[in-house]
Amino acid sequence: QLSSDIPPRPPPKPPKFPR
Repeated sequence: QLSSDIPPRPPPKPPKFPR
């Protein structure tokens, strides 16, 4: 179970590869 003391973290963004 996650502690309710810590706020929900945003979803991880996909790494952008230079084209």
